[in-house]
Amino acid sequence: MSAKAGFNIATALGLFVSCGSIFGGGFLEFNELNPDLGTEFLQLSALLIIFGGTFGCTIISVNMEHLKTLPKVLAIAFQHTYEDPKALINTIVKLAEFARREGVLALESKTAELTEKYPFMAAGIRHVIDGSSTEVVKAALNNEIASMEERHKMGAEMFNSMGGNSPTMGVIGTVMGLIAALGKAGESSGDPSAIVGAIATAFIATFYGVAASNLVFLPIGAKLKMMTDEEVFIKNVMTEAILAIQNGDNPRNIAATLSVCFRKDLVK
Repeated sequence: MSAKAGFNIATALGLFVSCGSIFGGGFLEFNELNPDLGTEFLQLSALLIIFGGTFGCTIISVNMEHLKTLPKVLAIAFQHTYEDPKALINTIVKLAEFARREGVLALESKTAELTEKYPFMAAGIRHVIDGSSTEVVKAALNNEIASMEERHKMGAEMFNSMGGNSPTMGVIGTVMGLIAALGKAGESSGDPSAIVGAIATAFIATFYGVAASNLVFLPIGAKLKMMTDEEVFIKNVMTEAILAIQNGDNPRNIAATLSVCFRKDLVK
């Protein structure tokens, strides 16, 4: 697609603001109430349990082929893609005008240039040039959209899975901390103030788990789903445009229909 690509500052800014606000605010609050606890707010053991355990559960729940795509999927969440509706409509209208003037077979001369900007549309035009029926063209394009949607769905599901597992890992970390604290309470030489501090520290693991889920994993999963929905919408628009060109519809009518489609999408 000819979507403009770049760094998605919204994802990075959102993570920075949300995580920075929660962790920074929590650290300052704890440090005001208890300076010693404030320094203990950063628990490497809790981080290991949360992120190590969560990632381990993800490894179990997916196959290795899907797991290998995790870095790439994460990178996609930080990419900004924008499809210019006006540019897309203009391209489609020009193709429709050319097809009505020169014939559908003449579109062959446009496929090379079209492939660079809109590879999905170029594939559909090739089906039309090959003489495929409307039903065959629509089925082929819909199958490609469904396949793409299924591939992208797996990436979002991995982050949603991590979002579901990390709070549980937090509870496990807290239970382990409580066990250690209560074991210390059984010692005759146990310092009551130290025991209370150990119990408070144990709950940091639960905080980490819930925070990682709701500030990182689930938002990224939602972002990936939104990006997939946008791409599916664009490709559905292209499918309808290709079928309209194949049927010889008036270019002005095609432009009007596509404009309505994009306006509907903006108000959803």
